[in-house]
Amino acid sequence: QATTPQAPEVAALIMAFRRCGERDGAVRAAQVGWRPIFEGDDICSHPLVLTQVALAQPDAAQAISEARDALEFAGRQGDGWPELPMLQYLLAWMAFNAGDYSTAMQAIMSALAAWPDESRWQEMAARIYLAQDADVGLPDKAQAIRHLEQAVTLEPERAGNHLLLGQLYLEEGQTGRAVQSLQRAVELGATEPKVWLTLAQAQF
Repeated sequence: QATTPQAPEVAALIMAFRRCGERDGAVRAAQVGWRPIFEGDDICSHPLVLTQVALAQPDAAQAISEARDALEFAGRQGDGWPELPMLQYLLAWMAFNAGDYSTAMQAIMSALAAWPDESRWQEMAARIYLAQDADVGLPDKAQAIRHLEQAVTLEPERAGNHLLLGQLYLEEGQTGRAVQSLQRAVELGATEPKVWLTLAQAQF
């Protein structure tokens, strides 16, 4: 109460509400005017705050809007905001979950253009390319395979990526590669019935 709160402190408060399941409290905490000291302040437009608000939003469209605002604000900061690709990934993740594959694709490609060695981002790109949306040219299995190959190179211990890659190889008629990927998934501990079913299909 005695000092003016800074953006990281407000973001931490919103995160605390969010992690306690208090989504309404999280959103209200970001609103100007909930106590006099916030009046006229621009803290609520800071990327850290907007990011936490986006994560707290129960409405997918509103969450994407908040993530866009965070990205736009951070972009105006230039080199003062080096984590811009992280915001692009967040937008891609939210848009993907909301079924907005065009936005998801644009955001993940921007993120990967800056940080291509993020295996989870390569995995996200692959899953976006496997989405069903003819209006934006999806699915595109060739691109999905390319990104999954990058993902397993960067993080070879993730069994799920080897499984998905093996399934795609099999669907594309690349049985030798399919068997290798599926066997690697088994070695890494994948136990889903579809692993063995797909492996059997690839071998016979």
